[in-house]
Amino acid sequence: MSNLLVCPYCGSFYKRTTWMEKDGKVGVWRCKNRMENGKKCPKSHSYHESDLHKAVLAAVNSMVGNDIETASKETNAKLAEKSAQIDSEIRTVNEKLAEIESKRENILDNISGSMFEETNMELKALNRTESGLAEQLKTLMSQKDDCRRNILREETARELLKDLRPMTEFDDTLLGKIISKIEGSGKNEITVTFCGGYTHSETLR
Repeated sequence: MSNLLVCPYCGSFYKRTTWMEKDGKVGVWRCKNRMENGKKCPKSHSYHESDLHKAVLAAVNSMVGNDIETASKETNAKLAEKSAQIDSEIRTVNEKLAEIESKRENILDNISGSMFEETNMELKALNRTESGLAEQLKTLMSQKDDCRRNILREETARELLKDLRPMTEFDDTLLGKIISKIEGSGKNEITVTFCGGYTHSETLR
């Protein structure tokens, strides 16, 4: 759960630790920011691992028989729309980069001794613009890859949730495929967000 359980107050992931209680050592999940920086996140709650596992399983089992297909397709449609928008931005950046290359070639073809200083400044300005666009393109390509991964994950999760059967044991691998986030929404409550955007709140007992 180290990449799923999130603190609602500071946004940090939770981290597993152990406490010594009268019955021996117990696993406890705490906000990493609170563990490392104390007062920077004073409101976060700590959760016994056994209680957390039971609550997550209850949330997962609440999804059995739900209409997964419709909601998941809506989420995938939004991701596809975002991907198309990124593609459009990538095309725009590439067009601007092509314009810069064309301008550079034109300057170099017509360079003369009397215009060297002015030409040199113009080339430097083009290089700066090109560098900024290259960085923007790198970010957009990374976002595009994230979209692809998210779409694939949504499709995988939809199939898993569609065929979900009641779970009796905590399964990190499976839960990592169908859950996108677990948030501690109160001292004795968590909210589980499944891939596809469905959420379910569960009380820890």
